[in-house]
Amino acid sequence: MTTETVVRDRMTAPVAHRLAQLAPRPVSIDATGLAPELLADLVLKHLLHTGPLTSAALADRLGLPGPVVEHILQFLRQEGRLHLQTNGSFDSGPRLALTERGRQHAADALQRCGYIGPAPVPLDTYVRVVRAQAAPRQGLTRESTRQSFRNIILAEDLCDRFGVAMGSGRAIFIYGTAGSGKTYIASRLIGAMPGEVLVPHALAVNNKIIRVFDSCDARTAGAARRQSASTARTGI
Repeated sequence: MTTETVVRDRMTAPVAHRLAQLAPRPVSIDATGLAPELLADLVLKHLLHTGPLTSAALADRLGLPGPVVEHILQFLRQEGRLHLQTNGSFDSGPRLALTERGRQHAADALQRCGYIGPAPVPLDTYVRVVRAQAAPRQGLTRESTRQSFRNIILAEDLCDRFGVAMGSGRAIFIYGTAGSGKTYIASRLIGAMPGEVLVPHALAVNNKIIRVFDSCDARTAGAARRQSASTARTGI
């Protein structure tokens, strides 16, 4: 169960520590807050989609600690849905592959829900994290707001009003005719907010999975750091 970190500044150790406290990694299946069968179905769909994988590769794809994944794999092997597949390579351990029964279960799971990705976050956990991140940000200043709009012509009082609205921590409704720049303004306002935001890959609601994270709208911490390094090398 993972959450992506949307980054606008370089992440520091204190920030990483704060985010880890806000959404700690689960140490058991119970701690994920997810039904074991939902996790089992997700494992089967990964294997149906990619073919045999090592337990470490599965843990990476699920975004779950190895011991948690091992419990799921043990259950699936006992149910006869998985088996170990050895290979001649010495650089990787045995891979887990679907049995015929497992393949049928995976196909059924895929028909019920097409999501294949990291383990989702329970809805109650999502609500708690969102509320914890919804508090007004002390780092928002008049200067940072104006800096976000430095390349466009904007009435000075309007920029100040945007800053007050963003600092309130309340919902903002931007309205106007088509093509008036609503989306552009919203994207600039996001840039004025310092820090990172935890965004889950997906939510689990009544054993249904709803995708949330969209790489077109957000960047992971690693992607932001790679882009920052690339920018430094090119001198942009």
